[in-house]
Amino acid sequence: RTRLLGWDDRAFYLEARFVSLRDGFVCALLRFRQHLLGTSPERVVQHLCQRRAEPPELPADLQHWISYNEASSQLLRMESGLSDVTKDQ
Repeated sequence: RTRLLGWDDRAFYLEARFVSLRDGFVCALLRFRQHLLGTSPERVVQHLCQRRAEPPELPADLQHWISYNEASSQLLRMESGLSDVTKDQ
């Protein structure tokens, strides 16, 4: 089962659940970010829905995950000497 959790100015955030057909047990839960090149999630949603749509508020745990990823990426860039390079380059 896959669902769209929301989006921000750079990416869509999705969740995939692997659920047992036998008893409904959630065997695995994946959350992932899908970046877009050359456009924005807002523009994609507007095109698909034929109207402007506001993104839903992202769950608190997902917001923490996003913050962690940004901090981790910044540390890795600093360690590799790329601290002046933005992640969009």
